[in-house]
Amino acid sequence: NRSSDLYIAFFKGKLVGYPGNYYQPFGARLDECGAGGCMIELTQQLAIIMVGKQVLNNFMEIVLPWLKAWWRRRDTKDDDSTDNRHVSRWEEDLDCADLNRYGLFAEYLEMVIQFGFITIFVAAFPLAPLFALLNNILEIRLDAKKFVTIFRRPVAYRAQDIGIWYSLLEGIA
Repeated sequence: NRSSDLYIAFFKGKLVGYPGNYYQPFGARLDECGAGGCMIELTQQLAIIMVGKQVLNNFMEIVLPWLKAWWRRRDTKDDDSTDNRHVSRWEEDLDCADLNRYGLFAEYLEMVIQFGFITIFVAAFPLAPLFALLNNILEIRLDAKKFVTIFRRPVAYRAQDIGIWYSLLEGIA
């Protein structure tokens, strides 16, 4: 969940009060920043997101569809057929998994969230654009492999632009 970054950047340590008069809603004292401020904690959170979570997400993005495709091939394979006949490419493609009904929504969402975090928090973590560039280069190759080998080609629909995503990106910038 990325709401912890927003909390650390904008709310943590702001409503604490002062010695002798601490703000204590529900009888507990609010969380406050260390002596150096919240910037170090925010930098650590962003480093974990920009490196660790992106590596994990890329791994899961390629492994889960591959496992689903393997399971599907395993279920559809005839146990009694032992002949080693040549299978044409279109027959192999027919066994690929269907793209879900949302299509590329998750891909666009991932890029918009990444762009937003880089734009908002670049002062707290200046290496974020570099890690995002490296992630996007890797993401291009992983998505290409995923869409060519694991999923069936979706039906093409004409579109004028990327839709609401453009307005979101423009609003963030």
